[in-house]
Amino acid sequence: QHGVQRRPLSVLQTTVRSRTRVLISCRKSRKLLTRVNTFDRYCNTVLGNKKEIWTLSQR
Repeated sequence: QHGVQRRPLSVLQTTVRSRTRVLISCRKSRKLLTRVNTFDRYCNTVLGNKKEIWTLSQR
């Protein structure tokens, strides 16, 4: 609509072009704050300038 293409990987394309950081959720309450340098249609990604974030759980 209005000339904007909505495709499944368009959000990743936008972040690669604008070099904005994204927050990626991983397993066990771990997250990565990173820039996506490139990706392919299988969602293999090359990340740059990564910062790992995690929370410690009390037992």
